[in-house]
Amino acid sequence: MSHPPVPFIVGCGRSGTTLLRAMLDAHPEIAVPPEAQFLVPTIRARTRFEGGGHPLPDAILTFLQGQESFRRWGLPEREVEVALAPAVTVPEALRGLYRTYAARERKLRYADKTPFHVHSLRLLGAAFPEARFVHLIRDGRDVAVSRVASGFRPPGIVGAARAWRAAIRRSRAAGRRLGHRYLEVRYEKLVADPETQIRRLCGFASLDFDDSTLSYFGEVRPPARDQPGPAQASRSTTDDADARLATRAVGRGGRAVRGARRRRAAGHRIRALRDPHPGADPRPGGPATRGMERTVAHRPHPGERSACRKGRRGGGDVRTTEPGSPQSYVRTWRP
Repeated sequence: MSHPPVPFIVGCGRSGTTLLRAMLDAHPEIAVPPEAQFLVPTIRARTRFEGGGHPLPDAILTFLQGQESFRRWGLPEREVEVALAPAVTVPEALRGLYRTYAARERKLRYADKTPFHVHSLRLLGAAFPEARFVHLIRDGRDVAVSRVASGFRPPGIVGAARAWRAAIRRSRAAGRRLGHRYLEVRYEKLVADPETQIRRLCGFASLDFDDSTLSYFGEVRPPARDQPGPAQASRSTTDDADARLATRAVGRGGRAVRGARRRRAAGHRIRALRDPHPGADPRPGGPATRGMERTVAHRPHPGERSACRKGRRGGGDVRTTEPGSPQSYVRTWRP
């Protein structure tokens, strides 16, 4: 049985996935439930569920009853039982749950927005051939500052930079295998020109564009069933947190300066990890990322300049000096 394409919105935390979720959820055909942290653990336990001594629907229902992220979906237990009853495999059972959520929203199709799924694209792609992965990428410097301000783990600028690096690396490695099922969207482009980017996403997911997808732009709020629990008390939407930071900076020059310094420090940390320049504009698309190289100009910190001079940077990096900018270097990176 063929299934319509299902968009999976992924990305490093604080990359704007909540904004994209709100825009896609406004589409008259698509329902996007709260984050599904239970999805990957359920798929990983597939052998136990399908080969155990208990009926598959009963085993999955028992497992899901202990999952806080699933309880936030707000599905009545009776409807969950009906959705799971005909399933003979774990992916079929999970599809039934998504369909039930969409039906309660009076919509025909569904999508998923769970940022941490960025680390499990291959697993999800194998379980759901209809999955279409939308990787939302935001400038790593802004992501790092936002993660630190929101109390995300791992703590500190270094931890935030590493989290951003891991998300980019893992997603692109999986994207090379997924090919046409993988799409990259830049957060900065989404904010600057939402209609163009949403049209691009709709085409990727075989959806007709609808103006309603723009109705939530600038008015992002998490759904009631997706309100943060005790373990996520410090997490809110990307735009809300950034708005608070901006508001604090108005009229408080010292804090604004410190914010700019943190952003520069995040850029230095990311570059020190020998990764793509945090503000680089990667080319979108799955196959296009194969063997992709990009040359970017940046102003490195002293430690990086020393490494460049000594020729220690790996991955085919080169050093040169831009005319009129003696402290700028150009390096080639491979994502």
